[in-house]
Amino acid sequence: MWQAWINVIAGIWVFLSGFLNAAITPWNFFIMGLIIAIFGFWTYRGQWQGYVNGVLGLWLILSAFVYTLINPVNLWITGILVTALGAWRIISAQRRHPVAR
Repeated sequence: MWQAWINVIAGIWVFLSGFLNAAITPWNFFIMGLIIAIFGFWTYRGQWQGYVNGVLGLWLILSAFVYTLINPVNLWITGILVTALGAWRIISAQRRHPVAR
């Protein structure tokens, strides 16, 4: 459950960093921050939210390579955090509810 709250905080941070970082187009920060925060609330409910958060984290990492960003380290660190928490959610959901074989 604490992983969900960290995702919410990370989403809020990404959203606010759209105002703080020197980005020519801050829409990536705004949209991704909102989506990560929203899915942070749902992370504890199912396994598929872990996959979504993992993909969103990877997007943050890849979007840091856009040449219009002055300081991409913020996105790298936040992207790694969100991806790791998404993977953690997937693994913990599989341990709690193993797939019947």
